[in-house]
Amino acid sequence: PSRLGKYEELYDTKVGKATLKQVNREKSLQRLMTINMLKRLESCVNSFRITIRKVKEANQKTYDSIEAFERNRALGTIEVTQIQEDDFEDDDFDITNPDESTLGKVKIDFADMDLRSWKEDLRKDIETLTALYDLMAYVTPDKDLKLQKLIEVIENKIENPFNAGNKKVLIFSAFADTTNYLYE
Repeated sequence: PSRLGKYEELYDTKVGKATLKQVNREKSLQRLMTINMLKRLESCVNSFRITIRKVKEANQKTYDSIEAFERNRALGTIEVTQIQEDDFEDDDFDITNPDESTLGKVKIDFADMDLRSWKEDLRKDIETLTALYDLMAYVTPDKDLKLQKLIEVIENKIENPFNAGNKKVLIFSAFADTTNYLYE
């Protein structure tokens, strides 16, 4: 909190008489990430699993980066594991870490942060994501009711075509990994 003014000065944007605050943008981003997670679940359980795993891995990299920063701060060197864009696919979140001692597109020095609280939050998130991923592992294709319903619809289409001989089926998805899951 004592360093908040520094970042408000850097990242808050004046628009006429109003100010677009970075804090509000961060809250909006959290809502968008939640919506994206729900869209991934709605698409298919496998897409949800993939995103949970990648978010957990990104959180672990961030946690490891904080620990490296804490270890090396006293030595005057910082080695931080970066979250790379290629850690995620187009279907996932746009999470990058462009600078070694900063987080995300908004550059925030680790030295300005309450790392103890952040590490605790990350640890809890990693535990929650691990438990959620483990629960999702129980949903195999034979237990995936949405997939089973799709198979039923396709089998019905093939057995009872709308027009004679037409057994074509097109499946659209917003996510490539959903279509890969269906294909497999």
